[in-house]
Amino acid sequence: MDVIAHDAVVVARYFGATLVVPDIRGSKPGDERNFEEIYDVEKFILSLDGVVRVAKERPGKLSSRNLAAVKVPI
Repeated sequence: MDVIAHDAVVVARYFGATLVVPDIRGSKPGDERNFEEIYDVEKFILSLDGVVRVAKERPGKLSSRNLAAVKVPI
């Protein structure tokens, strides 16, 4: 797990928050991929079992304006 993902897990655990499996956006507009295309989602969720809650999709009651977008350097 990279440093930024580790930080997100630590913060979510501290606040009792749920991590949401992200959509992955490239540097160009419209350049998007699903997390599932790159990573094994079930393995990812199982690896965090007992550490923090993970949701596959953003709950419908949340506004996309309230979500933080994180830029992860490659």
